[in-house]
Amino acid sequence: MRCHLSIYRIQFFTEPARSDKLRPDHHFLILNFGGLQRGHFAGQDFCMPDPFMAVTLAHETLSYSFNAERRNWIISFRSPDFRAGRLPGLMDIRHDKGWFSLPRLAFLSPADVLRFDEDFRRLELAFSQPTPANLFRVEAGMLNLFRYFAERDSTTPATGLAAVLKTKLEDRQSLGKRISDLGAASGYSQDYPSLLFKREFGTSPLTYRNRYRMQLSLEMLAEGKKSIHEIARELGFKHLSHFSGLFRRTFGLSPREARHREVSP
Repeated sequence: MRCHLSIYRIQFFTEPARSDKLRPDHHFLILNFGGLQRGHFAGQDFCMPDPFMAVTLAHETLSYSFNAERRNWIISFRSPDFRAGRLPGLMDIRHDKGWFSLPRLAFLSPADVLRFDEDFRRLELAFSQPTPANLFRVEAGMLNLFRYFAERDSTTPATGLAAVLKTKLEDRQSLGKRISDLGAASGYSQDYPSLLFKREFGTSPLTYRNRYRMQLSLEMLAEGKKSIHEIARELGFKHLSHFSGLFRRTFGLSPREARHREVSP
């Protein structure tokens, strides 16, 4: 049994807009790459964020403020096979009678933005001509977009110095090391690898590693095998307060509060 989707709308938005307490009765798949001044999506608060793709679930409260530079796609859909995950930042998807968890948010590189913008445009065109073949293409294309959430931690790395630094940032044995030392270990000046990384992946090495550590922390909290102190140490934090502060800024609650949330029905 495959994941079932009922798609209602695919639309590109450019007009400024603002909402503080929107509670849609559909799920949204959002591709945003311009104009978001502030927002609350997928359990996280944003202020002028990097480009991202996110999933919001029906009946969640959304807030946002877009300026005149707004550029974002939204696919509105319904599905009994999507639900909120046990921890903030995660969603559960049912496939073949089983549930699995995926992150609800993926930050994108400039290359990703161009690729996904074109994917959304093709889906919009097919959806506007709803023949059986085109509707199949839309559903298959949307499932392919969700594959990005599943594979974003295991995609084939880019080549070159930026990829080397990315691999070092994801090495659990190096999570506590200074980023400048990781770059210098490649044989270049401290700043040069970081500049290449920003150009290749669209964000700074520090921001990338913090997001990576927060995603790992969600997985480790969900496993329930280690204490919060142990998780913080394994993720390279010398002080528990630093880990807890970053976690709260990212997800809006403390690691202890996240651990004690009840499993969604």
